[in-house]
Amino acid sequence: MELVRSIVVHNRGVFEEMRDLNTRAGKTVVTVPTQDQLEQMLKEVFAGARRMADLDSETLEMLRLPPVDAALSARVKRDNPDTITLFGRAFDVIYDEGCAPRIVLDEATTRSRWRSLPDAGVTLPGGRRAEVVLRLSTWNTDEDTDLVALKQRYEERIIGPAWDAWRHGAPVFDIPNVADLATATVAPLLETVWQTPDGQRQPAYGTTAVNSFQYYGQPSPFLRQWFRNRAEAETAHATAVAKLQAMKGHAATLREIERLRAEARTQQGQIRSLRQGAGSNWYILANVVRTGADTLIDTWLDSLTTVEAINAWKTNAAAMIVTLNAAFAPKPPSVASLAALNNRFGSKYSKANGPRR
Repeated sequence: MELVRSIVVHNRGVFEEMRDLNTRAGKTVVTVPTQDQLEQMLKEVFAGARRMADLDSETLEMLRLPPVDAALSARVKRDNPDTITLFGRAFDVIYDEGCAPRIVLDEATTRSRWRSLPDAGVTLPGGRRAEVVLRLSTWNTDEDTDLVALKQRYEERIIGPAWDAWRHGAPVFDIPNVADLATATVAPLLETVWQTPDGQRQPAYGTTAVNSFQYYGQPSPFLRQWFRNRAEAETAHATAVAKLQAMKGHAATLREIERLRAEARTQQGQIRSLRQGAGSNWYILANVVRTGADTLIDTWLDSLTTVEAINAWKTNAAAMIVTLNAAFAPKPPSVASLAALNNRFGSKYSKANGPRR
């Protein structure tokens, strides 16, 4: 039984080393026997045996797994060591199956050394990228293999509240007066500095920005906004300039629409007057003319909301006015009617001189 125990202990150690090497490497470098393979090995070794006494020590030794190749084990452990040096100090490297290697910084190191973490990341000798864990408090951590992103998030955690407080007292600059779009302008980008909680002086950029959350009744779609990143500030500034230009263009279009509507209302009044003045003669006109005139009279001009739509209506109205004027304009007396008048009244009326006195 002692031999069996030693074999079990040996095999357990081999299995543990196999799994450890695979976990360290992040891939399979040693093939671990499966449950089915182990069962098959037992069947082959115990073939025909009915009790332990039927097995000699030589047969039992067949159950002993061969040790992991020493050179392979040494290489994997060298490439994926137990510790790694950061800031001149050794830190444990934690390996878990299916995860990147992890290096945990305690709270004190996190607070004092987070800026010193290399932007390129922490790479183990074998090439695996390690995940750095920043401990913010006992139960609060943040981790990433991308140390630039990790530092940015940590900076927001410690600097964010101070930045928010600074912004509330930041210099004030003018935003566009939308009540007077003709003279409204977007102020140039404003650059200044502010101080972080750890005493660093950093740039701050103020600009007019578009208020994406403008609510009903709020007078302006613009607001003052501060950025710590110049590129973000320039983007916001360009967006505000484009917004103001669009507002000015829209206002000009509305003015043009109102001007055209006023002209259209005049035309509509002319058609209505011609319609009313025609009396019974109105029905002498072709049906298509009468229908077109009634349509123009009945049009609700406020429903025409574009310059193109109003201009199209005005073109049709102008053509209709010309048609109606031509149909109802007074006609000069014909030569025959003048001759009849002359025969009736004799010398009292002449074609050339009119009635004599």
